[in-house]
Amino acid sequence: MGLREIGAALCLLALLGLTPLGGACRLSACLVGSLTRVPAEGGVSGSSSISLLCARGEYESFQVVVSSPADTSVEVELLRFVSPSGGEIPLSCFKLYKEVYIHVSRHTPGARVGWSLIPDALVPLGPGGRRFLLEVEAGKNLVLWVDVHAPREAEAGAYHGGVLVKVGLWEARLDVTVAILDFTLPVRQSMNTMFLVDEWRLAEYYGLEAFSRRHLELTRRLYELLAEHRLSPGLLIDAIPELCEDEPADFSYATHLGQQRAQLSTT
Repeated sequence: MGLREIGAALCLLALLGLTPLGGACRLSACLVGSLTRVPAEGGVSGSSSISLLCARGEYESFQVVVSSPADTSVEVELLRFVSPSGGEIPLSCFKLYKEVYIHVSRHTPGARVGWSLIPDALVPLGPGGRRFLLEVEAGKNLVLWVDVHAPREAEAGAYHGGVLVKVGLWEARLDVTVAILDFTLPVRQSMNTMFLVDEWRLAEYYGLEAFSRRHLELTRRLYELLAEHRLSPGLLIDAIPELCEDEPADFSYATHLGQQRAQLSTT
């Protein structure tokens, strides 16, 4: 590449608000904990590193926040998590989600947050081990939620890895440490929980026919997500059997679907 091409590239980077790797850049990326509520736009008090502490078999989470003064595309990928002894947490143990903001017109009385846009839905992107290409809107925050599930067979100790955020020649490495304690959570939870799921509202929100196959599949995915995190839904609507006086309960999918549709047609 000649001097003319280099100069043209630098001018383009300046127009985009970027500078070559190692220089200052108006794009920003940082890490925050799972308990931090990130606004849809505006500054975020984050850090370039974060540490997580968990038992084997436990889930822990953190958030990645990326912002830019101009519309742009960013690449995000997880780096390998390795311990000093050579142990490794497989990237398949990590799951990434994009946080989506919903409009809240009226807050709960006494709520301290006055925002009208609240981060709520987590849209699955996929497991670690791949590169994600995402869009950042000018002046707004792109927020990613990252779950890590500590393997039950993992050796206790600190595993060092991170998140790499790239835009053209600019990149930021954010350091993440996952410290796994020397004990394992039981597979079965010891405390009873019951999280109510509004399956009808779920169908309404996604524009699905209640108790249609797509609705029940989506509901089952939600149940499985709760179960993965050791939480129990209040009622599994897709597991209600058809009861007959002289026959055993029928748990088949087709029978249940027909039963629920029959109930809907009579209400």
